[in-house]
Amino acid sequence: MKTWMIILAVLAVLLVVAVIVAVVAIWLLPLLSPGGSGQCQKPCHISLDSPASCVRATEPMACTMMYGLGDACLQYLHCVDTGGSCNTVTSPEFDECVACYKTCAASEGGFEGCENLCRPSPVQ
Repeated sequence: MKTWMIILAVLAVLLVVAVIVAVVAIWLLPLLSPGGSGQCQKPCHISLDSPASCVRATEPMACTMMYGLGDACLQYLHCVDTGGSCNTVTSPEFDECVACYKTCAASEGGFEGCENLCRPSPVQ
Protein backbone atom coordinates (compact mmCIF):
# COMPACT_ATOMS: atom_id res chain seq x y z
CA MET A 1 0.00 0.00 0.00
CA LYS A 2 2.81 2.37 0.93
CA THR A 3 4.59 1.62 -2.36
CA TRP A 4 1.51 2.60 -4.38
CA MET A 5 1.26 5.91 -2.55
CA ILE A 6 4.89 6.69 -3.29
CA ILE A 7 4.38 5.82 -6.96
CA LEU A 8 1.27 8.02 -7.15
CA ALA A 9 3.09 10.90 -5.45
CA VAL A 10 6.00 10.65 -7.89
CA LEU A 11 3.59 10.55 -10.85
CA ALA A 12 1.74 13.60 -9.51
CA VAL A 13 5.00 15.54 -9.16
CA LEU A 14 6.05 14.54 -12.69
CA LEU A 15 2.67 15.65 -14.05
CA VAL A 16 2.95 19.04 -12.35
CA VAL A 17 6.49 19.52 -13.70
CA ALA A 18 5.36 18.54 -17.23
CA VAL A 19 2.50 21.06 -17.12
CA ILE A 20 4.84 23.83 -15.92
CA VAL A 21 7.36 23.05 -18.68
CA ALA A 22 4.61 23.04 -21.32
CA VAL A 23 3.20 26.38 -20.16
CA VAL A 24 6.65 28.01 -20.11
CA ALA A 25 7.49 26.59 -23.57
CA ILE A 26 4.23 27.87 -25.07
CA TRP A 27 4.86 31.30 -23.55
CA LEU A 28 8.51 31.53 -24.67
CA LEU A 29 8.25 29.96 -28.14
CA PRO A 30 6.95 33.07 -29.96
CA LEU A 31 9.65 35.19 -28.33
CA LEU A 32 12.42 32.86 -29.47
CA SER A 33 11.31 32.30 -33.07
CA PRO A 34 13.62 33.86 -35.70
CA GLY A 35 12.45 37.16 -37.13
CA GLY A 36 9.82 37.64 -34.47
CA SER A 37 6.36 36.23 -34.50
CA GLY A 38 3.45 37.26 -36.60
CA GLN A 39 2.31 37.02 -40.17
CA CYS A 40 4.07 38.74 -43.07
CA GLN A 41 1.48 41.13 -44.56
CA LYS A 42 1.06 43.85 -47.14
CA PRO A 43 0.87 47.40 -45.85
CA CYS A 44 -2.59 48.97 -45.71
CA HIS A 45 -1.67 51.90 -47.95
CA ILE A 46 1.09 53.03 -50.29
CA SER A 47 3.12 56.15 -49.70
CA LEU A 48 4.30 57.60 -52.99
CA ASP A 49 7.23 59.18 -51.11
CA SER A 50 8.76 55.97 -49.77
CA PRO A 51 9.04 52.39 -51.02
CA ALA A 52 6.26 50.02 -50.01
CA SER A 53 7.33 47.18 -47.80
CA CYS A 54 5.70 44.21 -46.19
CA VAL A 55 5.40 44.17 -42.43
CA ARG A 56 5.39 41.46 -39.81
CA ALA A 57 2.19 42.00 -37.89
CA THR A 58 2.20 40.51 -34.41
CA GLU A 59 -1.49 41.39 -34.11
CA PRO A 60 -4.19 41.59 -36.78
CA MET A 61 -3.80 44.81 -38.73
CA ALA A 62 -6.69 47.25 -38.65
CA CYS A 63 -6.61 49.18 -41.92
CA THR A 64 -8.77 52.21 -42.49
CA MET A 65 -11.22 52.19 -45.37
CA MET A 66 -9.78 55.53 -46.50
CA TYR A 67 -8.43 54.97 -50.01
CA GLY A 68 -5.11 56.63 -50.76
CA LEU A 69 -3.66 57.65 -54.10
CA GLY A 70 -1.81 54.63 -55.47
CA ASP A 71 -3.36 52.02 -53.15
CA ALA A 72 -4.61 50.15 -56.24
CA CYS A 73 -0.97 49.25 -56.96
CA LEU A 74 -0.93 46.99 -53.89
CA GLN A 75 -2.46 44.22 -56.00
CA TYR A 76 0.97 43.84 -57.64
CA LEU A 77 2.90 43.67 -54.35
CA HIS A 78 3.47 40.29 -52.70
CA CYS A 79 4.92 39.35 -49.33
CA VAL A 80 7.07 36.27 -48.83
CA ASP A 81 8.04 34.84 -45.46
CA THR A 82 11.43 33.17 -45.92
CA GLY A 83 13.64 32.00 -43.11
CA GLY A 84 11.87 34.19 -40.59
CA SER A 85 12.29 37.30 -42.75
CA CYS A 86 9.38 39.24 -44.18
CA ASN A 87 10.37 40.12 -47.77
CA THR A 88 8.64 42.42 -50.23
CA VAL A 89 8.35 41.18 -53.81
CA THR A 90 7.36 43.71 -56.43
CA SER A 91 6.71 43.21 -60.12
CA PRO A 92 7.25 45.41 -63.18
CA GLU A 93 3.51 46.11 -63.06
CA PHE A 94 3.86 47.42 -59.50
CA ASP A 95 6.77 49.68 -60.45
CA GLU A 96 4.89 51.02 -63.51
CA CYS A 97 1.74 51.61 -61.48
CA VAL A 98 3.54 53.55 -58.72
CA ALA A 99 5.56 55.53 -61.30
CA CYS A 100 2.34 56.56 -63.06
CA TYR A 101 0.79 57.81 -59.81
CA LYS A 102 4.01 59.65 -58.85
CA THR A 103 4.24 61.37 -62.24
CA CYS A 104 0.56 62.27 -62.22
CA ALA A 105 0.66 63.58 -58.65
CA ALA A 106 3.75 65.68 -59.45
CA SER A 107 1.98 67.25 -62.43
CA GLU A 108 -1.00 68.04 -60.20
CA GLY A 109 -3.36 65.73 -62.05
CA GLY A 110 -5.63 65.63 -59.01
CA PHE A 111 -7.06 62.59 -57.31
CA GLU A 112 -9.71 61.79 -59.94
CA GLY A 113 -7.41 62.55 -62.85
CA CYS A 114 -4.68 60.26 -61.53
CA GLU A 115 -7.19 57.50 -60.76
CA ASN A 116 -8.59 57.67 -64.30
CA LEU A 117 -5.10 57.67 -65.81
CA CYS A 118 -3.27 55.17 -63.60
CA ARG A 119 -5.73 52.81 -61.90
CA PRO A 120 -5.00 49.27 -63.09
CA SER A 121 -7.65 46.69 -63.82
CA PRO A 122 -8.14 44.24 -60.95
CA VAL A 123 -5.88 41.19 -61.17
CA GLN A 124 -7.92 38.00 -61.42
